[in-house]
Formats: sequence, C-alpha cells, structure tokens
Amino acid sequence: MTLSLLSVAPPASVDSASQADSTGIVALDLPLQGIHLIEASAGTGKTWTLAVLVVRLLLAGFQPAQIIATTFTRAAAAELRSRFRLRIQGILGMLDTCLSHPESVDALRQKTSDPLEQYVLDHYPTIDHLAHAYHRLSLALQSLDECFIGTLDSLCQKLLREFGAEAGHIQPLQISGDEAQWHLQVARDFVRHAYTQEDPRWLGYLLANNQLPKVETLLSDIATVSNFPSAPLAPPAYVPCDFDALDAVAPLLAELEWDKAAIQSLLDTAAPKKLILGDLAKYGEQLPDMLALLQHYGCAALAQENWQNTYSNLLKTFVSPEENFSTAQSKINQVTPLLNQWLAMPFVPVLRQLSACVQQRERAVTGWRENLRYQLALQLRKTLPQQLASRGETTFSLQMQQLASALTPQTSDPDDPARQLAKQLRHQYPVLLVDEFQDTSPDQDTLIAQVWRHPLRRTANGQPSPLKGCLILVGDPKQAIYGFRGGDVRTYLRAKRDFDPQDIHSLNQNQRSIAPLVEAVDQLFSQRSELGEQVEYPTVTAANRPHR
Repeated sequence: MTLSLLSVAPPASVDSASQADSTGIVALDLPLQGIHLIEASAGTGKTWTLAVLVVRLLLAGFQPAQIIATTFTRAAAAELRSRFRLRIQGILGMLDTCLSHPESVDALRQKTSDPLEQYVLDHYPTIDHLAHAYHRLSLALQSLDECFIGTLDSLCQKLLREFGAEAGHIQPLQISGDEAQWHLQVARDFVRHAYTQEDPRWLGYLLANNQLPKVETLLSDIATVSNFPSAPLAPPAYVPCDFDALDAVAPLLAELEWDKAAIQSLLDTAAPKKLILGDLAKYGEQLPDMLALLQHYGCAALAQENWQNTYSNLLKTFVSPEENFSTAQSKINQVTPLLNQWLAMPFVPVLRQLSACVQQRERAVTGWRENLRYQLALQLRKTLPQQLASRGETTFSLQMQQLASALTPQTSDPDDPARQLAKQLRHQYPVLLVDEFQDTSPDQDTLIAQVWRHPLRRTANGQPSPLKGCLILVGDPKQAIYGFRGGDVRTYLRAKRDFDPQDIHSLNQNQRSIAPLVEAVDQLFSQRSELGEQVEYPTVTAANRPHR
C-alpha cells in the first residue's frame, strides 16, 4: 500500500486538542496542554485513561522521546508500558482496516464500541487524514522504547545522567547495594559516642532496667525519617532525670512512719462502700509491706525484681492522693473525713514526693529515647551522604534530594540556575504523566512542581499557560499507603491547591465491580465521608457492563 502522507495536514482539532465536542470521557476531553489532576478511585480506569492519553499525545505530534510516564513501582511501570503498546497497536489495526477498505469507514464509525476508536474516526474525517494518523502512530510505535516509562526514582537517575553538570552532579554515583550496612555502621559509631557523654548514674539505671535500646531498634524507629531526607526535624522536649530530687527523698524514706492499724481501718471503712477507687482500692492491702521495703532499702527498692509487678501501680496513686477517693456528690459526706485522715498520715507526703520523682524519671526515659533517635537521624543525614560519596555511591532518596535542591530557586532572578535547569528539562520532556501521585514524596514533588506544575499552570487571570507542555497527575488520596517509604498524602493535598478547579477531573465510574457492591460501599462511607487528613470519599457509580 503506497500512501502520500506528508502532504496531508492533520485536522486542527486533534493537534490543538480542541474541546469543541465533549464526549463526557476524561481521557478524550482533556486538553493536551497545561496541568491537570485526575482523581480516580480504585477500579475506575486509571490505566485505561493513561493509555488513551498517550495515543492522543502521539497523534497530536509529541514524540515518544518527549513523553515521560511514571508510577510508583517497577511492576506498575511494566504494566503501563505493555498497555501503552497494546493500545497503539489496537488503533493502528483499526486504521489499517480503514485504509485497506475505505468503504468500511462509515460502517465502522457507526458500530464501534471503543470510545478511542470512535474519537479517532470522528476527528480524522477523511482517508487522507486517517493515513496521516496511521503514519504518526506507526512511527511512534517503532520508537516507543524512547518513551521513558518507569518510577520517579529511576527518572531522577536518568535526569542526573543527562543534566548532571547543571544539577551539580559532577561525579556519577552508583546506587549503593549496602545502604543498610552503612546505616548500621553510622548508628553504631554514633551510639558509642553518645553513651560516653551520659551521666554514669543514668546509664546504670537504664542498663539495670533493660532500657538501653539496640542499635537495630533505633534504626528501625527512624526508618521513615530516612525516607524524608529534606523534611525538617523538630527536636523533642527532653528533660533529663533529676537525680538530685531522688537523692533528697532517700533520707526521708529511712524515717518513714506508718500505723498499720490506721491504714487497715481506713481500707475496711472505704472499700465496702466504694469510697476509694482504682489502684489504691486494688492494691491498698500491700501498702504496709511496700512502706517497710522502702524504709529498709530506700530508693534501691525501686530496682528490686518484684517492684514493678507488685508495688509500682500502688506508688503511682500518690502522685495525686485525693484522686483515689470518690467524687460522687451522694458520698461526699463520707469521703471527706476519710480523705482528711488519709492526707494526715505522715508517709503520704514522702510517697507523694517519691512518686513524682519516679514519674519524672519515666518521662526522662521516653524523652531520652526520642532525643537519641532525633540525634541519630541528624547524624545519618550529615554523615551518610559523605561516606557513600567517598565510595562513589548514593541512594535513591539522596539522589532525589539533590535534584530537588538543584531545582529550588535561591533568588527571584529569572536566570537563577534552578529556573534555567527546570527550563531545559521541560524543553527536553514537555509531557509528564504521573500515576499513583498520592504516594509522591516531598522531594519528588519538588521535581514535578518546579519543572512542570508551576510553569504550566494557568496565569493569574485564569488563561492557559503560553508555554508548550502538559502535566497530568493521576492519584487517589484514599490509597495513600506508602508513608513509610516517603509517600505523603499531605504532599498530594498541597499540590492540589496549585490546580484551577476546571483542571481537576474525576473518574467516578467503577469498571471492576458489580453495582450492588459499589452501592454498598458508597452507603457505608456516606456515614462518614471524611477519612482524615482532609481526604474525602467521593460517591462512585458502577459501569453498565456485564460481569461474570
């Protein structure tokens, strides 16, 4: 078959993505310029939509090498690549039929149930125009491998290879295969040094009570922080243990006085009438034995093997002794004399002072561990990049941090190196499609925002950006589940504020599930549509299609 293709101008409506005839299908109505956010619940056809958009972009004149399509995992990227190829091949097959049998075009236009086929047939009204579309898609299919389809991390690697000098990435670095071991080495060195700076009494207490954390546990605790290398870290409020206060209580414990009969009499009077509550009612019978232990051993009694199981809850009742008595108005006349009798016992203020010291020490343990994790996170951020770079290595998160930093302008000057770098990237790759955008990290979003989203968004008066390019983000904040790996739904919500309302689209027809199931889920979530983090549940309808 011989075709005269290059002399045929394509229809203006396709190449300019005119929206004169709305189909009601987002993938077909979306303008192929500016920025767009597509919110799509599970099963509503995100991959189908992206595949249709890629075909439209190729028909509109974009080359595969100008298009970037990213998603969250390598498996998902492989699925996108396969679906894109199959969609292009399907439309090419339809166009080949039209060109081989021109007389069948009108009949095919009437009977096709494929929205994309219908769209192409409607927007390429003549055989010559259909031949032009065939030519473009055929060439695109041959060079489809030039279209970058991968994860955002692998995209970062690609951009740093191509624009390393502009991004300050002079020395090419390999992704470390021993990142976990480097974390462990830095953490061990840090912990050894940190312990040498501690009060020996404090280390002795932590060791005796099995409170010294393992290095592996500390690393596990800060694993999420490691995936947010650019996020600010707030120092915890840490008050060290007040050993002087504990030392001041010690001589008072040696002089404890108590009347066992008076204690028993109060318990016998209060317990049957439920005038005392909680742990004092539960453990009060053990109070004389606890007092004897404290008198004999002093503060050392707190470290005895049976203390935590037997007496720790009872001691806590002395933080606020009056809270152990009923406040019911009907019992107040009976409670008041018993409370006064209790507060007058000579050991109460001493145990109150001791209990406050113990509580402060427990808070100090929590604060100390939080502070240790905080300091370790700072040390990893400072030391790890240097140690890896000395070996010619880096990590995915550090690479993305470096690229994000290189793309963040330091001045308002239009010639700021960061803006010039963003301009070069956008010129090289004018089209970016991002799937699973809800799992994007802050540094990844900096790349997206500086290169595409901010320059391509509408002007102050609501007009489309004059710059050539197209950004399409597809996501579902309800499915933001990868916070532990750096994804942050708040990044999604902040990015959403950059979009004009007319540039936010929804896929709200479930193609995967039967209508009763979809309706049941809608009914369930209608009881509480606010899912937290300002994420709303949108009502979804079931598509009218057969299901087995």
